[in-house]
Amino acid sequence: IRTGQLEAFQKGAKAANRNLVQERSQPIVQKTLTGSTVQNHVSINEAARTIDCNPAAIFKALKYARPYRGYTWERQHA
Repeated sequence: IRTGQLEAFQKGAKAANRNLVQERSQPIVQKTLTGSTVQNHVSINEAARTIDCNPAAIFKALKYARPYRGYTWERQHA
């Protein structure tokens, strides 16, 4: 593959991956322990980057309906 073609292929692959991630992402809501909404997040990964933690920890908090890092987490229903 020539250099120009490789760059075009990589650019297309990144765009396809970005679209797949957006389709599979589920929005979540970060709430205080009293129930007021703090922030809406596009995905678990984005929420984890915001509070600087492992996404698996937020996933477990969602799955078992337990607070994590002083917040409760809920899936946002469309």
